Amino acid sequence: MIDFKTAVKAALAFLAEAYPNENLRDLRLEEIDLSADEKFWYVTVSYSREASSPSELAKTMGSFAVREYKVIAVRSDDGRVQSMKIRQLV
Repeated sequence: MIDFKTAVKAALAFLAEAYPNENLRDLRLEEIDLSADEKFWYVTVSYSREASSPSELAKTMGSFAVREYKVIAVRSDDGRVQSMKIRQLV
């Protein structure tokens, strides 16, 4: 089984590969969670990007940046990324 450091590296590499033309500013590791059955590491990362519309800008209370959150599922047996999902904040 891979450790959490390897899972985080795999998740960050996948994110960079998935968004090669994006400027992912202020990249942060938010959460790491091993599934109950120990099959997946769930790595939550966030980054800033420029707001793309006035309504999106208004949601951020005047900031020109929007924070995006992604949950990346990394297989614990071999470190391959299984999925990436948008994490909605409540």
